[in-house]
Amino acid sequence: MVEYHNKEKDDGMDYALVKRAKKANFKQAETEKKLARLLSKRGLTEEDLPGVLSKLQYLSNQKKRNEGDSDIKNSQLSVVTLTEEKKVDDSPEEKKEKKIPNSFKADLEGLYMTAAWARKMMNKYGDTTAERDKFRFKMQEANAKAAALMTLINNQSTYQITKEMFSTGAFPWNETVEINLTANYNLIDTWMMSKRWKEEISQTKYEMKNYLESLAQIHLRLKEDISIHTAIVGSWQESSGEKDFF
Repeated sequence: MVEYHNKEKDDGMDYALVKRAKKANFKQAETEKKLARLLSKRGLTEEDLPGVLSKLQYLSNQKKRNEGDSDIKNSQLSVVTLTEEKKVDDSPEEKKEKKIPNSFKADLEGLYMTAAWARKMMNKYGDTTAERDKFRFKMQEANAKAAALMTLINNQSTYQITKEMFSTGAFPWNETVEINLTANYNLIDTWMMSKRWKEEISQTKYEMKNYLESLAQIHLRLKEDISIHTAIVGSWQESSGEKDFF
């Protein structure tokens, strides 16, 4: 069991635990509503989410394999030659009929999520210039990679991706029956956050219980110490004949 001996920590522990519990309950209710809304929109239930997660994990592993085959690393965007099973020439008509690999779509959606995350962090936690610059750099890096990838996709497919599409995450292939990576990621992220806040509620209750038990033990030891000291003083008074000492 956790013991709380630090006086400064003790003085603020009750307030900190109550504040933490209120936040966890509020966030859990908020994410539950969002999850229910997303599930309803997709016509899914919570039992379907493990399957959606498996699809995302499969795409992630596929992307890692694709990246492992590339000789260009760090911030450079690899340019891949598109091939098909049948031989095609480089005429504009044939070029427009080519289909881009799913890894290009996943990469662009991943860059959108990175830029959106960096923008959110910059606005929420960028209290200092250094912190804001750190998130701004990540956002600009993602935007630059996305611009190069959008040019590649536009040149080698019938898709015409615009900056507006990238800024909102509304990519044209999401309107087809293909896997919508952004929507699936948002769904799973909300599900995981809901589970995380449920765990936070349970953990906070457990720590509250330990804290109260530690206070009860301290109270019991103080009572025992008072009894012992009272007995010692009483014995001393009797032996010295000073009954009215106190």
